[in-house]
Amino acid sequence: MSFPVHHTGIHTSDWWFSGSWNEWNAFCFFHEDRKNCIIPDDITFIKVLSAYRHAEMLKEGLISFELMQKLYKLQPEVQHYGCMVDVLRRARHVEEAIKLIQKMPI
Repeated sequence: MSFPVHHTGIHTSDWWFSGSWNEWNAFCFFHEDRKNCIIPDDITFIKVLSAYRHAEMLKEGLISFELMQKLYKLQPEVQHYGCMVDVLRRARHVEEAIKLIQKMPI
């Protein structure tokens, strides 16, 4: 699947304000960026996964983590894995969190 891409010279993370964003804002802006064909970067995914972690949104976190890797071809870094481990832990999926830790290439 291929999407038209707008290269604006602006990192997607520039659209985010640190500290004051709640989970709903993260969800809306992430999906708005995707609708506008703006490519999210690794920092955007850290913020999105962190918002899902705090909102305990397991399904959305798992989908975003997979999109990051498969659609946007971004390799997860320690911060992404940390968010996902916490998303799983907060959803009481401790076994899956342990498996993810064991699979981490870091």
